[in-house]
Amino acid sequence: MRGLRGRLRILAGIAILVAIVVAVVLPQAAWNAAHLPLLALFSTTRMVLAYLLSLVFAITYGATAATNKKAAVIMLPVLDVLQSVPILGFFPAALVFFVATFQGSPVGIELAVVFLIFTSMAWNMAFGVYEALTTIPVD
Repeated sequence: MRGLRGRLRILAGIAILVAIVVAVVLPQAAWNAAHLPLLALFSTTRMVLAYLLSLVFAITYGATAATNKKAAVIMLPVLDVLQSVPILGFFPAALVFFVATFQGSPVGIELAVVFLIFTSMAWNMAFGVYEALTTIPVD
C-alpha cells in the first residue's frame, strides 16, 4: 500500500509540473484554465434549470396521466414515442428553433442546451411519476 501511495504522489507531482510548464509556455491556456470554475458554474446552472423544468413537467404530465384515464390513452403513447427518440434526434431542430427565435443570440444556444438536457431527463421521470401513482395500493 505504501508503494502505491508513493507512486501516486510522484504521478501527482508530475501532473502539477506539467500544468506549470504549460501555464508558462502557453499563457493563453492558463488564462482559459482560470475560467474553469465559472464555466463549471454555468454548466451546473444549466443542469439544475433543466432538472427543475423536467421535474415540473414530469409531475404534471405523470399525475395527469395517472388520474385521467381518457387523457392517459393519448398521453402515454406520445410519451413513449418521445422517449424513443435519441437526444441527438432533437439536436438539429432544437438548435435551429432556439437560435432562430433569439436571432443568433447566445441565449438561443443556451436555451437549446437546456432543452436537450431536459429531453434526456423528462420522459423517464414522467413515466416514473405515472408508475408511482398508478401502483399505489388502495387501502
